[in-house]
Amino acid sequence: MTHSLHRVGDEEQLKEEYVLLSSAADGFNVQGAREKLIKIMDIIEEVGPVNFGFSKVGCAHTGVTMAYLRSIYNDRSRVRAVFGSREKFKKLLQRLKEEDVGISITIAGLRTELQEIAREVGITPHSVNLSLGVFGKKELLPPKEILEITTMCGHHLVSPLLARKIIDDVKKGVLSPKEGSIELAKPCICGFVNQERVQKVVERVTGRK
Repeated sequence: MTHSLHRVGDEEQLKEEYVLLSSAADGFNVQGAREKLIKIMDIIEEVGPVNFGFSKVGCAHTGVTMAYLRSIYNDRSRVRAVFGSREKFKKLLQRLKEEDVGISITIAGLRTELQEIAREVGITPHSVNLSLGVFGKKELLPPKEILEITTMCGHHLVSPLLARKIIDDVKKGVLSPKEGSIELAKPCICGFVNQERVQKVVERVTGRK
């Protein structure tokens, strides 16, 4: 799940970012995976994510509900969610460890935070992928505050132009920071955009609450 590793922000901001993806493995445990994936979704709902989604239908901010996802899941579906606090994410991993449904769990966030949480919960990561940063003509990239928003969507469905427009609308009073952050979360159909953190970025950039 390397597309979720390139979120831009300082260390304190990224301590509010905990991403999860779960899916069965082709040729290994796909058959009968649906009920296990639904159990994982049940645990996610119990703990309380900031956002969740399914690439075929959309995310929580487009009106998708967990009940609807359960109704359309099949053995090859993927569970995706993002959490905004260390405490909740630790609770999530504890519950997943307890249930041990037999489906791979991939998580993303600050390496130091995730390693510490894993030790506290008593789990050992199978492997680790690291983001080495951005190379090339970085002067062509949008400003950092725009990247803080757009890089939450690893598939880059949140356009820098949309981010600029929303920020302008918030500055003009057309939208509140919360309304703007929800609009920016909608294009990320996988549900990886942390709307709460987007709202903080918009508030900081615009000086509005």
